[in-house]
Amino acid sequence: MKKYIICLVIFVLSFSFEESSAKRLYQQWHGTSWAITQKQGKGTVVFTYTESPTFSYKDKTGKLTGVCVDIMQGFVKYVEQKYKVKLTIKYEHYPHDDFFTFYNLLKSSQGGVFGLTNATITPERQKEVQFSPPFLNNISIIMTNQSVKSLSTVKNIAKDFAGMTAYTNKGTANERRLLQIKKAYFPQMKIVYLPYNEDILMQIAKDKKAFTCLDFNYYSDGKQKNKPFKRHPAGDDFSEELGLVMPLKSDWGALMKEYFAANGGLRQSKPYKQMLTKHFGTEAANILLNK
Repeated sequence: MKKYIICLVIFVLSFSFEESSAKRLYQQWHGTSWAITQKQGKGTVVFTYTESPTFSYKDKTGKLTGVCVDIMQGFVKYVEQKYKVKLTIKYEHYPHDDFFTFYNLLKSSQGGVFGLTNATITPERQKEVQFSPPFLNNISIIMTNQSVKSLSTVKNIAKDFAGMTAYTNKGTANERRLLQIKKAYFPQMKIVYLPYNEDILMQIAKDKKAFTCLDFNYYSDGKQKNKPFKRHPAGDDFSEELGLVMPLKSDWGALMKEYFAANGGLRQSKPYKQMLTKHFGTEAANILLNK
């Protein structure tokens, strides 16, 4: 009986700890509003991120880096120099490759919170969050194992990819594109949902009958790491624009637009081009800059 009671107590304490940890993980993020920052001359901005190749990732030394990180560090420097305020950066890592949940947490956050992620700007999302001006014109690609014969055209995907299975995750622009292709050209397409992009990449690497739609950065990162990935240029979609995310009622949006437009425009600047080359590699950066 005594042993049973001890086990019960341990179980209750463990459950309480896990529940408390979950609440801490999924609580809202809070940053200082721009109005209060101006008034007080200082404030805290929260940079929240999921790790994503080239956009927000840890380098070999464990330091957080990436295109989104570089842009936002430049933003902080710009604001501090022009408006003579002191900004403290607080990094919040969402430790799951789960964009849907991460996005919903951003929606419910308050004040100076910025999502450092490769989020596609869509009319639907613009009703729920604020976006920075586009920081990159993305390429949504169709990707397979390198052993798969090249796709001739998207219209022929039912024939070229007959017997293959599509993999994606819910709530993403990539899922939406697969569903559009399924409706238009491949009604018998089988779609399997996996929780994380890393799971999808592992499936592509080992399965010659698997394909997916993913952002170009996953292919670029994989090729630099000698992964057996193949991009099918016939399936490239250049219509997506990526933006940094803020809560809908954030008062930092106008300042973000100002930063992107300053000094002739961020995306026209030499540091921006150097940034893409640094994180994507020369070949991939040239594709993104010259398309």
